[in-house]
Amino acid sequence: QRQEVVGRSPDDFLEWYDKRRNPYLRICPFAGRNDEGNILWFVHTGLNDPASFVQHRQVSKEEDAKTINLVLEWTLWYLDVLSRREERIVYCVKVMDFKGLGGGGRKLPMFVPEFKAWLQGLITSMQKHYCEHDTLFLLLNTPWIFRTIFGLMKLLLTKRQMSKIRVLGDASTDEVRGALCQMVPKGLLHAEYGGPVQ
Repeated sequence: QRQEVVGRSPDDFLEWYDKRRNPYLRICPFAGRNDEGNILWFVHTGLNDPASFVQHRQVSKEEDAKTINLVLEWTLWYLDVLSRREERIVYCVKVMDFKGLGGGGRKLPMFVPEFKAWLQGLITSMQKHYCEHDTLFLLLNTPWIFRTIFGLMKLLLTKRQMSKIRVLGDASTDEVRGALCQMVPKGLLHAEYGGPVQ
């Protein structure tokens, strides 16, 4: 299966992914590289639509999981290519935007059992087969409830795991945009974060 994606250039890979991505999962699995050379993902978590994901199926949930797994296969392959070429370890930085979570008629993932079960299975697979490729998770526009949950997560995560997570807050503020630009080149940011990308 991995041969379907291994060997593709980033542009070719994104074209492949665009034909298979689920419209209710807002993920961009390659948005360029930051100043440290790490590759960037953007995940619009707040705009994911769990109920529509379950109700409006174009392919099976298993096929969607396969697509995500192949995305990760490509990501790890490409990180290996870059690491060997540059003779250093290249990682992935994931920017996760929670703006809109539970808004616009979208249900929270925890209230859609079928989606929650699918996501838990996917996360379990990711932790088993695709661990240790992320160096940083940047969390934007986190709702107040998330900050409460995050306080509890600190009790469960190791210090190393916690060191990979940064909760930046409201992405409309100059302070957060400034912090974001320290880790993601402004030229790769969408207009909603103060960048030029539309």
